[in-house]
Amino acid sequence: MTRPARCCARLAPGLVLRLATGCISLTYERERKYERLPESALAALAPGKAELGLCLERLGAPLWAWEDSFGGKSSAALAWGWLDQADWSVTLFVPVTDQSSLSFTWRDIDARMRGVVLFFDADWRLVGMREGMLRDLFTSAGGRPPSFDEDLDEEQP
Repeated sequence: MTRPARCCARLAPGLVLRLATGCISLTYERERKYERLPESALAALAPGKAELGLCLERLGAPLWAWEDSFGGKSSAALAWGWLDQADWSVTLFVPVTDQSSLSFTWRDIDARMRGVVLFFDADWRLVGMREGMLRDLFTSAGGRPPSFDEDLDEEQP
């Protein structure tokens, strides 16, 4: 037997014993927050026609509301969001000495909240909407709620 093979042969039982005293756990978690908005409710809201009251009646209370500007006038934006997250994780815990241990965790987290933002003019009439991941909408606006941009609204189906 070669020298490296003898070294590995001597270390292998210790490694096997350490791993045998360790613990591996597999965890699945599911988290849901808020209800997904019905597609039919969103489709019925026509920009230029739907007013705030109808939007609130169809969609319920928004999660966020903020002042915006449209056409140089004060306006408002409201956001609805929902979360449906599945999370798998694998944790390996191995004692290293009597007073210390080593642990490793791997997680597959998809904590992204989808949503829609509705934009209203000064007369509380719907002027546009944007759909997508709320985190992405907020990030693209520099960390603040997104502003309405007519060019962006035309990209929506």
